[in-house]
Amino acid sequence: MRPWADMPLGRVSCTVLDCETTGLDPLADGLVSIAAVRIADGAMSDVEFETLVDPGRSIPIEATTIHGIDDAAVAGAPHASVATQSLADFTGGELLAGQLVAFDLAFLRAGGFAAGLATLDTLLMSKVLWPAQGVRHNLTALCGRLGVDEIGRHTARGDAVMTAQCLLAMAPLLEQRGLRTVGEVSRACESTARARDIAKRYR
Repeated sequence: MRPWADMPLGRVSCTVLDCETTGLDPLADGLVSIAAVRIADGAMSDVEFETLVDPGRSIPIEATTIHGIDDAAVAGAPHASVATQSLADFTGGELLAGQLVAFDLAFLRAGGFAAGLATLDTLLMSKVLWPAQGVRHNLTALCGRLGVDEIGRHTARGDAVMTAQCLLAMAPLLEQRGLRTVGEVSRACESTARARDIAKRYR
């Protein structure tokens, strides 16, 4: 298998993931849903992973209002340790990607998911492409700029699919900037001030 750094961005293979949670603090809150979709050789595949998760605590109404998952929905669902192991089996140590992926990985690590995997962050890729002050880099803004339909927003599967589509749409734009491999893109992302802020918050 080629090192991630040498993988051409236009032929990237990775697993794009997204999580829904009870709140925003990985140490105090828990997972309620995990989904992942696979990009293979620079194209969307039909290989997917999705599971509800019992967070072991009541889901606040404020969170349910966003993602639509309540206590009844997760009754009988696997706990985080089981769900994250299933995700690990699905990813198989593959390159991971996500929108603010450090947030998702912080919750997954708290649930027992292996740390230290290579990642691509579409939020930071957007920051590299559109560095101007005041430009928004959330998933809704990114979909709007790239012409990606917002379907299933704030569901784990919907957000994972949209993130994957945004990643693929940004690949040729980054290549036009001379960033042709995963390693080159990762280094450009890590050089942004936003990356340093994210690393401090989700270390």
